Amino acid sequence: MTLPGPPFGLWALGLLLFAAGSALVGGAVRTVARRWIPSWRSLGAIERLLLDLYLGGAVVYGLAFLPLGLFGPATFPAVLVLAFVVLSAEAARLGRPAAGAAIARGAARFVAAGPLIALLAAGALGLLELSVAISVPTGNTYDASQLATYTSLLITHHSVPTDLTGVGLALPVAYPQGAAAWMATAQLLFGLPPARTALLVAPMFFALAPLGAYVVGDRWLGGGRAGPVLAVVFAVLATWTRWQVTGSYDFVLSFPLVLLLVGLSKDWTGPAPVGWSDALAFGLLAGYAAALSPVGVGWWLLALPVVAGLVSAVRWGGAARRWFARYFVAVAAALAPVSLSLVVVLSGLGHIGFAPTQPGVGTIAPVGLGAPQIVGYVDPFLFGGAAVWLSPFPVLRAELAILLVAGLLVLILRPGWFRSFPLLPALAIAGGASALAWFALEGLAADHVRAFELLAPLTNGDELAELLSTVYAVVATVPILALLSSPRPASPDPPPEPRRTRRWSPAPSVTVAIAIGLLLLVPGVAVTATQLPTSEHAVYESFGNVSASDFALLDWAKTHLPAGARVLVAPGSAAEFLVAYAPSIRVLYPMVEGFEYPNTTYRDLLDELTHGTLSPNGSADLAILDVEYIVVTGANTVLANPLSPAPLLADPNGFPILFQSEDAFVFARTAAGDPPLLAAVT
Repeated sequence: MTLPGPPFGLWALGLLLFAAGSALVGGAVRTVARRWIPSWRSLGAIERLLLDLYLGGAVVYGLAFLPLGLFGPATFPAVLVLAFVVLSAEAARLGRPAAGAAIARGAARFVAAGPLIALLAAGALGLLELSVAISVPTGNTYDASQLATYTSLLITHHSVPTDLTGVGLALPVAYPQGAAAWMATAQLLFGLPPARTALLVAPMFFALAPLGAYVVGDRWLGGGRAGPVLAVVFAVLATWTRWQVTGSYDFVLSFPLVLLLVGLSKDWTGPAPVGWSDALAFGLLAGYAAALSPVGVGWWLLALPVVAGLVSAVRWGGAARRWFARYFVAVAAALAPVSLSLVVVLSGLGHIGFAPTQPGVGTIAPVGLGAPQIVGYVDPFLFGGAAVWLSPFPVLRAELAILLVAGLLVLILRPGWFRSFPLLPALAIAGGASALAWFALEGLAADHVRAFELLAPLTNGDELAELLSTVYAVVATVPILALLSSPRPASPDPPPEPRRTRRWSPAPSVTVAIAIGLLLLVPGVAVTATQLPTSEHAVYESFGNVSASDFALLDWAKTHLPAGARVLVAPGSAAEFLVAYAPSIRVLYPMVEGFEYPNTTYRDLLDELTHGTLSPNGSADLAILDVEYIVVTGANTVLANPLSPAPLLADPNGFPILFQSEDAFVFARTAAGDPPLLAAVT
């Protein structure tokens, strides 16, 4: 099947240019802001790269967040030009020799061994992920179509959507829209097919995760080796967000930024509290992470006071009152980028139905997790088919479980031959405790504790499991670092002075230790290179099995369905992308929170049509929902059943065919005696 969109090589270049452009914009912001933010003046090369890229995205989101209609095709090019002007002015202020020397020093930092290894790991993983994504039709039709709907609303109305009136629903938007700004920008810049935009943009952020891991390792573990080793572990051993090809693209986009925030939080464990401006900058960056996905940053903001309190030598910077004053400033700043969503969630509208009389806006759909589900998420030693959080591959899952046990033993026993990581136990305890606290919130929500039901939209079991597995992966890296960092045993007597200069040769025990450390990474490299593409491709197709006929239907609909048309579709159908192709139509119903609850009319109608029947009650339901068109596709996802065309084909007068291509149909619903609304197309 020939898929719409750019080919592999062209899109790899497109993503590289997109990342570079975003980093250029962010670099201009950082250049100006570092005058007031001391911590931004001494960033490492990888830290600066990640920060600049996300600051570039934050600028575009900030313009889209304002209800001034500032977002459009010219937005990103305009801020890119402005960034170039700012950086050129800074270079002119420094003078040509000084500016050239600064650029040379910055470039040289990237070719140092540690950053270079991290960049190579990220690049290799990004190309691997892109090679898989480019060959499949769409991402998860649930999550990808939801994001496509938000993206369409942003492109159409030039500001982040605060309600769903643009798709015919007078209801608020509960979820933050940071990810939609990235998708809309890419779609406008590169002309990506709306149904494939999330799929094609996600590999860039998959590739950024090892860079975030590098920052965590370099800041919290240090020693020169920890950063690159953790980057490689995240690229080849740990699952982290790679298995989120099943959905949660917002979490994929936020995850590298969350890792960056974890790394930068090392400053909060210092001998004195951070400055006010640093706290404010940290909070705003955390707020932007929340605008991408609230789960990761919510996890870390809860963990941060714990980790700072566990550093016994300088607990809370030696001044708890001052430390917490800055912490609450950071939290308050973090609320600003997600303020619109918080109003909706805290008003009880996070999970909503679409029929105001059945029983109305504000009714909460079932949320939360039961105890067995929580155990399945948090236990790293489960080896059943569904226990994929350490790794979906049994050999890597077993290796990581063994390394996790070994890492815990090393941290607990602290053998004298191993350089200790004084901050790592605090990091692991705080990260694990925070994840468990959020899981407890999910459990209380499942028990219908109203306050926790309201907060449940801020979290997600799968994503919490990814964050907890990140903590496990950091601890599992300790044995590898122990082997790679094994010191040469001290000799009781100094060796005789050599007669000629020779290159240093490590002792056999050191060589063996280093070799074993490297060999521990070999299974990850082998599995990632050979099994991951096939497995990911199968997962992609399970959740986004969209056909050429479905794409033809989407292209047909954008020019043939009239504005305001009310179109019935099945949950998870490729037809859920219709709003992204024809923003003026009304899909019943978009894949947003609580779409199926408590609209019993819609649910009863789906129950009939997915089973190949349409009774008089079903026909009455069509009238109640004021359905004008019905779109039928094949089985596009394992999450839901498609509508059956059989009862519609059996009544050609009531449901004339307007479009058909293999198993993709568009039917018009006509009242008795009415002519078809459009000429048939086959």
